[in-house]
Amino acid sequence: MLGLVAIVLGLEAGLRLLRPQMADLVYDARRTGGHPVIFSDTGWRLRPGNAPPEPPTILGLGDSTTFGTGVAAEETWPLRLPAYLEGESATANAGQRGGDLRQISSGLEELWSTPPPQTVILLVTSNMIGFTEFRRGKPGLGIPQVVEATRRQAARPQTLKDQLSATIRGSALWKVLNGSVESLKYALGLLTHRADPNDPLSPLLAYGWQQPDLPAGYSQRMWENFELELAKLNRLAKRNDICVIVGFLPSRFMLSERLADNVKFVPKSRLSVDAPKRLGQIAADFDLPYLDLTEAFRAARAEHPPYTHPYYIPYDYTHLDAAGHDLVARSLAEFLNTGDRCT
Repeated sequence: MLGLVAIVLGLEAGLRLLRPQMADLVYDARRTGGHPVIFSDTGWRLRPGNAPPEPPTILGLGDSTTFGTGVAAEETWPLRLPAYLEGESATANAGQRGGDLRQISSGLEELWSTPPPQTVILLVTSNMIGFTEFRRGKPGLGIPQVVEATRRQAARPQTLKDQLSATIRGSALWKVLNGSVESLKYALGLLTHRADPNDPLSPLLAYGWQQPDLPAGYSQRMWENFELELAKLNRLAKRNDICVIVGFLPSRFMLSERLADNVKFVPKSRLSVDAPKRLGQIAADFDLPYLDLTEAFRAARAEHPPYTHPYYIPYDYTHLDAAGHDLVARSLAEFLNTGDRCT
């Protein structure tokens, strides 16, 4: 028994030394990737002990990727952005976990426009597009209700079982074993990417996921409805004299053909929509400045081995690590610094 414990501890120590990014990835109401989760009353993610700027000149909008699943608040792209912008700018992170465009528009109208920021940057992911359609016509919680629910969950006393579970889930060994087993299940077909045809929800749908039992034309309608919601956000911004900039963050499996980028074995031959191109066309129709981050990620990764600079959280094809957020911030700053995008 002692020998087994010694082996486990040795493996854990070795993994933490060789792949430190695998350790302490605890996710609960209090933490994301082991980092504290603190919200303002308006739903902005805050650094521990810091108040949000009043008012911010630039507001980062988005879903859990902008919120910063798995990274510290100060590492998220909205809060890294001022380091690369020319001149001084105050920024805030209004990213919402599981956020959809309707919820984001509601937040801008009810919470974030008094006084309004000069600029909002909407970072779109395939998850956001999917959630916007999935929740269409369904009642949803407002951002203040989401903040309050999160605070209630975080205030719940932790039991010994909770603490033990967090310790196990925060180990590098657990992350590697769990991720490897999941990857193997996808490889063997024990897990698939099939969406529920009665209530479809999948980040693959934004890429035109082809599945025989999905409603006919589902992906096309999803994009059309996303366009309608973006039009509402654009009208709201214009009423408040806010500049809207749109960016697209690719899923990791779209960056290359390497197995390391597609550990869930997404069958890309079944994807029929060029998502960043489609979003770019919509942004152009609304005369909105648009930045597709796909090539920025490919170029940055070409300079480094993908295992040392993946820019995404391990075993996750949506959420960025700290280096990924920094790359988004640098790319957006370069985009903004090269001209007045809001005239």
